[in-house]
Amino acid sequence: MLSIKRVFVFEGYIPRGGTYMAYQIGRICYEKFGVPVYVVGSNKTNSNFFNYDYEFPVVSTEYLHKEVKDDDLLICNPSFSNNFFGIKLPCKKLMYIQDIKTFQVLDVFFDYYVSVSSFVQDFISRYYNIKTQVILPFINHHLFNKGLPWEEREDKFLVLNFKEHTMPLLEHIISCYKKRYPFLQKEIQVISNVKQEVLAELMGRYRYYLTLSPVEGFGLPALEAMASGCAVFGFDGMGGRDYFKPHNSYVVPYGSINELIELLYLTELNPEEVFLTAKLGMREAQRFTKQIFDENWFNYLSEYVFK
Repeated sequence: MLSIKRVFVFEGYIPRGGTYMAYQIGRICYEKFGVPVYVVGSNKTNSNFFNYDYEFPVVSTEYLHKEVKDDDLLICNPSFSNNFFGIKLPCKKLMYIQDIKTFQVLDVFFDYYVSVSSFVQDFISRYYNIKTQVILPFINHHLFNKGLPWEEREDKFLVLNFKEHTMPLLEHIISCYKKRYPFLQKEIQVISNVKQEVLAELMGRYRYYLTLSPVEGFGLPALEAMASGCAVFGFDGMGGRDYFKPHNSYVVPYGSINELIELLYLTELNPEEVFLTAKLGMREAQRFTKQIFDENWFNYLSEYVFK
């Protein structure tokens, strides 16, 4: 007999990377262990940015509180720690910690914790004294792959504006760059609120991607840009250190504007090197597949949850 009878994924249809990965854990429970899966909270809408393999039935938070049993499993992200599910619900509870800035205080009363990156793992261990295993996320390689040949790409930067700090930082970087190199500047295309299919097409059309996230638990867009053949510049986001290496990208710690400007200048000074770096970035991105994600989660769930 399996120890878990039903799985509930809290807000699995919110169109964010973290909740999308929580949905994927639910999918694995459904496919590999044969348990029914429910999404708690918001319904899936046509405006969602992601593709879902299954349309799991949706139940309310009230239903969760009234009907959940000891042999059920709740999958939840740390951003919902203010619900105090850890002490309010009798079921088993699993948290996939995919960021450090989406909660004020972590719900420390869950049964299982898994970190999305080495950076998150270190943070949770240091400040909450919780030891976690790292399971890296995946990117959709059916969408984010290769793109146009380098010589056919637009010699421009692509910037994804999805955080409030993006535009102030971008304007500051452009201002600093112009002061140092007034006659040399690539065009910059800023986009926001696009579905993954559109994002993949754009990443496959431009040569460069500029990531300006100060802190990310992992940072999927930059990795998707690498998989699409872009040379990635910007801040490492801390969580991105699991895939950013000196040979496959041009990233610096948050705030190192002068160093970043010199790296941006390489697009003018040494375009051949930038092309080779983009190729190595594409190779690095191949490690983050859905198959490996599924295998790692199946092994974890088998050992700790479905036992």
